[in-house]
Amino acid sequence: MKLDNKGLSLAEIVVTAGLLGVLIYAFVGGQNIFRSANKKSRSQVVQHNLVNSLYRKISSNSAVFQVNMNSDEFLSMTSVQDLNEKLPLAWNDKLVTSVEECPSCPGRMGYILTPHPTYRGLLKLVIRVTHKSYIEGFKDYEFVISGE
Repeated sequence: MKLDNKGLSLAEIVVTAGLLGVLIYAFVGGQNIFRSANKKSRSQVVQHNLVNSLYRKISSNSAVFQVNMNSDEFLSMTSVQDLNEKLPLAWNDKLVTSVEECPSCPGRMGYILTPHPTYRGLLKLVIRVTHKSYIEGFKDYEFVISGE
């Protein structure tokens, strides 16, 4: 006598449920990785835009900004705690302002403008940036601009 089995066995159901679980876990985990990468890239874009804005402001009218003859004190500050206390600008994803106006802003920014050591008439601009979430330590951006 032959039985006509039309249903699924318990083993088939367990294997199917396991495969679905793995696929769902991979999909949800992939979304978290994507969100993290997206947040990091957005923060880098914001940071680069802020630095570029400051660079354009200084380079378009460098005569208005103070030129320092010695950059040793500024460049020797490498402790994030010192930088967060001494850099004069505060920033977040929406604004750049003075530290006094935004003491809770997670980012700090400062710059130094010195005569270029090799080329007469050119200035070296170093913009130093920190952020509690986006940057480990600090990041320097160096530019050469006309001293006129």
